[in-house]
Amino acid sequence: MGVGLKNLIFEGKDVKTPVFLSEDYLPKIESIMTWFEEARGKKKSEIDPEKFIIETFNGEEKLSKSLLRGISWFYNYREKKLLEVLKKEEVRALAEKGIKTVENLRFYVFTLINKKYGGFLPKKNRENILKKIGKEIGAESYPLDTLVWLDNEGEKILFREGENKLTALDVISSTNFEILETLFNNSSFCRLEFLGERSVGTLAKIAIRTAKIVGVQAGLSISDKNSLICELSGPFSLFGKPTKFGRNVSYVAAKLVDNAHKNDIECRIEAVFHTRRRKFIVVIPKIPPLLTPKNFKLEPIFDSSVERRFEASFNGLRGWKVIREPTPVILEDLVFVPDFKITRNDAEVMVEIIGFWREEYSKKKLEKLKKLQQKKVKNLVFLVNENLKKMFEKPSFFLFYHLFYYKQKGKKLEIPYKQLLDYLDENFPKNTPQQKKKQKEK
Repeated sequence: MGVGLKNLIFEGKDVKTPVFLSEDYLPKIESIMTWFEEARGKKKSEIDPEKFIIETFNGEEKLSKSLLRGISWFYNYREKKLLEVLKKEEVRALAEKGIKTVENLRFYVFTLINKKYGGFLPKKNRENILKKIGKEIGAESYPLDTLVWLDNEGEKILFREGENKLTALDVISSTNFEILETLFNNSSFCRLEFLGERSVGTLAKIAIRTAKIVGVQAGLSISDKNSLICELSGPFSLFGKPTKFGRNVSYVAAKLVDNAHKNDIECRIEAVFHTRRRKFIVVIPKIPPLLTPKNFKLEPIFDSSVERRFEASFNGLRGWKVIREPTPVILEDLVFVPDFKITRNDAEVMVEIIGFWREEYSKKKLEKLKKLQQKKVKNLVFLVNENLKKMFEKPSFFLFYHLFYYKQKGKKLEIPYKQLLDYLDENFPKNTPQQKKKQKEK
């Protein structure tokens, strides 16, 4: 969801930097958390969190509303349950009549009033009649006119998700994640740079793994300073509809930033930000603490069933072992993490599955794969969706590699395992040269 475009704050002129919550706000947020803890269990109609936060933030309305979004990760409203306001024996009595929820109760009471009182209770006798109905149905310890509307918005009570220790830094981090999501929701280009050679291997694997899980395309390369560059395809460029996958992009970014922070690796973000009237460059030179949502709801944009099927079905065939997300291939400015590495004895072959592509991303991907060919990266095969055959049959592409096409229609999937296995047996026989040498020596 994010904090909303109108609540973003930028500093700078030509190149802008979004304002995040810093640790300078810790004392104010601790005060706000104390207020929320004291308000737990109170009705929504009795409290006004937004007003209190704005007052604590000295009228900074935009940051206050952003914080309210971040704090909703931990504090929210829920309906009171019948068991919380009635005695156990009363709840049992209602259950015997088929009344298990407030909605059930309201329907039962209204039906009773319609039958016995013509659907209308005179003001003069209303209170006595409701007490009588409460006694009749076995629920007289709580005012019936309030009980039947217990699920109203104003009757909901404030509660905290879980009872784990919660810190002000957690609230800052969740708020910053929501600010970052809003930025990515409205960006066409997102680029993360992690400074230093030691950032490359581990972060490259995290980027590819996390991006695949949430359906984001991650392009990796090495800068002239030997830093890792990770380009995350933004909603405008890849998906057409802004706001749909900004949360997924933010999730990948937050995972990478979290690992970088833990390992004292410097990182920065660049993005091309769009408004209705214009676009401008956004730079985040120092990334603040970011918390990734624990109950993250995926917005899948491609079907990973091909990868799942390949891993499950191919593992063990003719002695081949499947390894998911192997060590990245790093050649000068190129970083490539294949989907799988398959091994048998001393033989190792990388497997890349090419299924979900859009035109703009396809061009970038093809450029990277042509670089692999130019650098003569060996022992690499491709499983390609048959719908992309025309694109890959051009003479200039993949003369160096073998391509195997799979068919997919809905849930039906046909992967050419036999063709792939025959090719592997021919080029990577079971009896390796080392084994043959050992046999001769015997």
